[in-house]
Amino acid sequence: MAGGTAVGGLIEVQAASAWDRYNLSSEHAQVLLDRDAHTYLASYPRMFVAAAQQMPAPMQADRDGGGVGWAQFRPDMSEGQEFGDRPTFINALAEWFGTIPDVHARLSSGARMADVGSGGGWTSISLAKAYPALTVDGFDLDAPAVERARANAEAEGVADRVRFHAMSPADAEHGAGYDLVTAFECIHDMPRRSPSSVRCGRWPRATAP
Repeated sequence: MAGGTAVGGLIEVQAASAWDRYNLSSEHAQVLLDRDAHTYLASYPRMFVAAAQQMPAPMQADRDGGGVGWAQFRPDMSEGQEFGDRPTFINALAEWFGTIPDVHARLSSGARMADVGSGGGWTSISLAKAYPALTVDGFDLDAPAVERARANAEAEGVADRVRFHAMSPADAEHGAGYDLVTAFECIHDMPRRSPSSVRCGRWPRATAP
């Protein structure tokens, strides 16, 4: 296996002997080992395996309608998505928001934000680190992801301003409302719904600055 991988150029032979030793090139090491790099791809095989293990369920859902619950795919899918998206969120998200003047100004002045489908929390955490006056409520139905998000926020030093809730935002109390509502990790997982079935009316409207 290792010899074939070396012939393919994916690893390098360090010393040919009875017990060969191999190195990863710096380029391949970045893709496979550097969790902060934009090129990090090692998490995606976990998602492929999780999807393959449950393949009969999505196929049946395509025939009968409905969907497959996120929890049914087990942690490999949820964690795979978290660590696959994380490099983009920690490296680029704040920069993107900085190009939207009115949003940038609101977040800089001490806004309240709701992050729907917050997953492992890196969208909320990244924006909270970029905007020290920002407070965030993250909502997700995946309880293990919420637990990881809380641990991540604690480790990144923003747990005093970023709270994660294992519940639907439609069932939460929102106080005076939010200045910004975002949805990053969840849109592609949502079933198609008619406007009348989406309880948007439960969300308080954000007011202009």
